[in-house]
Amino acid sequence: MTVNLLQNISVVLLAGGKSRRMGQHKALLPLDGQPLLGRVIQQVRSLGAEDILIAGSPEPDLYDFGVRVVEDRVAGQGPLAGIEVGLAGAQHESVLVLPCDMAAVPFEVVARLVGSKTDCSVAKDERLQPLYGIYPKRAAELAHDLLVKEQLRMKGLVDALNAEVIDCSDLADAFTNLNTPQDYEAALRRETNK
Repeated sequence: MTVNLLQNISVVLLAGGKSRRMGQHKALLPLDGQPLLGRVIQQVRSLGAEDILIAGSPEPDLYDFGVRVVEDRVAGQGPLAGIEVGLAGAQHESVLVLPCDMAAVPFEVVARLVGSKTDCSVAKDERLQPLYGIYPKRAAELAHDLLVKEQLRMKGLVDALNAEVIDCSDLADAFTNLNTPQDYEAALRRETNK
């Protein structure tokens, strides 16, 4: 599917997690013949994204995907650090933030976020999902200030921006990430059964 849903919207893919539960870098796990991160990049490109950034800690393999890589200023500060450098490096004023550890980009979630009338919107199912959101580029400074104060919780950024919360609780598996070897094995089985 090729649409222009993400035209004039930068995309920041968060790939800086420690992957403790998985035991290896999740972004590089192969699924259907390509790394998770490569799949996500291909899927956001099919939605019209041209400005795509990978945000995370310095990993040589992250430079192999043909998109810009922005490294966290300080490693180990969680997703807020990746969002800060991603927003700062984005070319467009609107920035879609997504995790890289999913088998498929949840199109309907992205469509709802992009369709919001505000400059900041985040998804929720039974809980807030701030790693699925549209953030304004201008929020890079706010994210930086929160990092300096060691206020690392994403909810702090979401609240400070008065983000619109987009209910996606009707989308059953939209927020399924691959965090453990069991999650990965289940995703491999799903791909095999397609």
